[in-house]
Amino acid sequence: MIFRANATEVHELDHCGVCLKFNLRRRVPLFEEKQEKTLLSLSEFTLHRDFISAYKVMTFIKQHNLLYKTLNDDDTEQVRQFFETELSRPSYRVSAKVMRLMHEAFNKCWERVIDVCEKADFTNEAKACFLDVMLIFPDLIPEFWGGRHIGLAF
Repeated sequence: MIFRANATEVHELDHCGVCLKFNLRRRVPLFEEKQEKTLLSLSEFTLHRDFISAYKVMTFIKQHNLLYKTLNDDDTEQVRQFFETELSRPSYRVSAKVMRLMHEAFNKCWERVIDVCEKADFTNEAKACFLDVMLIFPDLIPEFWGGRHIGLAF
């Protein structure tokens, strides 16, 4: 969404690479103006600082198996089915239930990462990029979420 600034207008890219304008003091939405969307290429997207941070964290999480047992078996099965079907037939849709489950798993995992790492060198917005990282680098999907089928799918 584009915001009209009352004092100073600022342009910024969000975690999905969309160009945003907003006021430093207060946000006022502009519904009459068209949204400016700057779609980034995959190579540009993967160079964004939040994506780079999320990639580093997801690599660490995969190496240390920190997502293991963050969800119960039924919820883990739903997330696994999402990755197995989404990677074989991309629909670019994520159900609200799967998003909630992944959010819950990432929150629990985030606590584990912070416990393991005394000092984290990444922003909170990087957590929002975890799904992007896993979809672009499917080898980072945990095996119990369907990652074991990645080699077979490609």
